[in-house]
Amino acid sequence: MRSSAAANSNNFVWAPVADGGAVVVACAMLIGPDTGGRELDSGAWLNAGWRANLNRDKLREVESQFSKQMCLLEWKIQVSEYQVASNARAQERVKELLEEKKRRAQRDREGREKSFRKGLERVSVLEGERLTQMIQRLRQKEERARQFTTEKQAFINQSRALAKASSDLREQLKLKTELVEHGGQHGYGREGPPRRRRGSSSTRSGTSTCDSTSRSQVTTTEARVPQISADT
Repeated sequence: MRSSAAANSNNFVWAPVADGGAVVVACAMLIGPDTGGRELDSGAWLNAGWRANLNRDKLREVESQFSKQMCLLEWKIQVSEYQVASNARAQERVKELLEEKKRRAQRDREGREKSFRKGLERVSVLEGERLTQMIQRLRQKEERARQFTTEKQAFINQSRALAKASSDLREQLKLKTELVEHGGQHGYGREGPPRRRRGSSSTRSGTSTCDSTSRSQVTTTEARVPQISADT
């Protein structure tokens, strides 16, 4: 069963041909150099010798080529879809890598900041301990300075007391010597002037007490002077 061919604007005709239950679309050029520019109908086209070229083998070849082209087109579509999916997976992987890189950089930065804070705290603790030690040393120096000042003042006071005691002792010795010399000039001899009944014992006891006090002060002062010097 054959239908009449219909011409289109591109001078091609599409003729459905039934052959063994298979429908094959064939195209042929209807305007040739020997037609005088006239369009041929289907019967004239078949009668002109074109039917000999459209045999069964040719139809099978065209059919095979068409199926191959369809398979190639389907394969290209599948490849394109696979490329799109692959590109999407690659982009997703790139995003994951970037996120992982950002997280790693964040962890590294946090670790550096944590170690830096620990270093600052350690330095602060060391500085605090150093300042505390310096303050303690300064306080010890101040305490030693105050102690030295106190000992120095005590030594000065003791020196003054010693000087005063020495001066009193010299005065007493001088007075006693003068009394002895004065008694010798009047002929009293070594025993001195005659003792008086009234007040003689009190005067002698007062003089002996003064002499013993002066000697004890001198001895005590001489004993304290080396001790103060050793402490200083």
